[in-house]
Amino acid sequence: MDRKVVTVRGTPPRAGGHLTLAPEPVLLASRYRIIKTLGQGMEAVVYLVEDIQLGGKLRVVKRYKEHAPIDFMRERDVLVTLNHPFVPSIVDYIVPSEAAPAGCLVTDYVAGETIQERFESSGRRVNELTVLEWSMQLCDILTYLHTLTPHPVIYRDLKPGNLLLDAAGRVHLIDFGSARRYKPDGLLDTVQLGTTGFAAPEQFEQEQSDVRTDLYGLGALMHVLLNKGKLHYFAQTAVKARAGGMTRDTARILNRLLAYDRSHRFQSAAETKQALEAAARRALTPWQRLRRQLQGKG
Repeated sequence: MDRKVVTVRGTPPRAGGHLTLAPEPVLLASRYRIIKTLGQGMEAVVYLVEDIQLGGKLRVVKRYKEHAPIDFMRERDVLVTLNHPFVPSIVDYIVPSEAAPAGCLVTDYVAGETIQERFESSGRRVNELTVLEWSMQLCDILTYLHTLTPHPVIYRDLKPGNLLLDAAGRVHLIDFGSARRYKPDGLLDTVQLGTTGFAAPEQFEQEQSDVRTDLYGLGALMHVLLNKGKLHYFAQTAVKARAGGMTRDTARILNRLLAYDRSHRFQSAAETKQALEAAARRALTPWQRLRRQLQGKG
C-alpha cells in the first residue's frame, strides 16, 4: 500500500551497485546499542536502541543512507523547532561518520503500534467512529504544525504507517522525512514527495504544498481506513455513504477533503475538526451517546 511517488531526493541505490549503508555497528556513536530494526525505506533505516549512557533508556535512531545527507539535515532542522507531545522529540543527532555515512537522528521512543499494524491485525476493518476519533486527534497535531510561526510545517506524507497509537490510544505523528516549511512567496516545492494514493494532486504537479495538501492526505487516509485498504485516485467518482460503514456526513467530509482543486477543500485543520466532531456526534447510537455522556465526553 505504501507505493512511493518518484522523488528527486538524491540517487536511489541501484540493484547490484554500491552499498548505501555501512555494515550495522554494535554501537552508534559509542552510545546507542542497537536492539532491533523498526523499519527501512529508501533514505534511512530506523532502529530501536538503548542509550548506555542513560542506563539503557530506549530511544529511536534514524540512520540515513549515504545518498541522503540532505534528508538528514532537512529533517533535523524541522524537528529541532518542534515541541508537541505527539510529534517526535529530538534528543540527539550524530554527524556523518564511517558507521553513519549521512548522519543519524535520535528521538524519544514511544511504545505502541502503527495504525497500519492495527489496521492489518483487525482484518482491514475499522469502524467509522474510531476513524473519526483518530482523524480529530490528527487535526490537533496538524493545527499545531500549520500555525507555527514564522513558517508553518507541511507534513506531506500522511498514511497509516506514519501514525503511531500509544498504549492509551493516542495518535502520534512520526517520520518527518517529507516535511517542509511553508513560505508564502514560494512558487513550488524544492522536492516532490509523498506516497501514491495519499499524495495530493499538487504534489504531482510541482506546485507548492500548503496546509490543504495535508488535508487531502487526511482524506486519503480516512478513505483507506473506511474502505478496507482501497486507495483513492483523482479521477474517481464521489465517495458515497455506505450502510454499516460510512454515514452521509462522513462521505461529505471525504469528498471535500479529496477535492482536486484545493480551494474547494477545507481551508484549515481546525475547520476540518469541527466538521468531524459534528459527524461523530450524529453517527453515535443512542446507547453510545449515553455512554459518552456518563464518561464526561459530551
